[in-house]
Amino acid sequence: ESGKMAQASAADKEAVTRISLGTKYTRMLGVFIHRAEGLPNVECCGKSDPYIHVSFDGTDRNSVIGANSNFGTSIATPSLDETTDPTYNLGYVVMVDESVTRATIQVYDRGMLWDTYMGKQLITLPVVPAGQKETVSGPNWAEMDGGGKVLYTIRVMDSNMAFLSSNLDAYSA
Repeated sequence: ESGKMAQASAADKEAVTRISLGTKYTRMLGVFIHRAEGLPNVECCGKSDPYIHVSFDGTDRNSVIGANSNFGTSIATPSLDETTDPTYNLGYVVMVDESVTRATIQVYDRGMLWDTYMGKQLITLPVVPAGQKETVSGPNWAEMDGGGKVLYTIRVMDSNMAFLSSNLDAYSA
């Protein structure tokens, strides 16, 4: 049939899922960054241009894959100009290994030559209760060690292959 993809079989979908995710990624995290308040102004002229970086179990901010849907281990919001009280209202999806139990929320000021550290907070990810497929924690405030706080929500979902394979239908039509 020209112009239309053939319907993928269940075995094909599972194979594609395994190739895309490998066996490394067993959980899906939905991370929503609402806003920050009272961040320090680290600029000498004007106000800070803050962005928020969230990494999982020790990854650094250089491992960011992209925004809004990542198969990586960290996320970052865009920087917002001239504010110490930014509102982001952005959601991200990150695939992680089940051994990931913590996240670090960090705030940086975007600079022309380099970015300036503004603060961080280590948080423990919520655990999905036995017999359930997901759990939500938040909205919660994370107090930054350099001053200010970040409002976030984290949703942890068990991402078994059947769940992911069933969602491939949207891409095969």
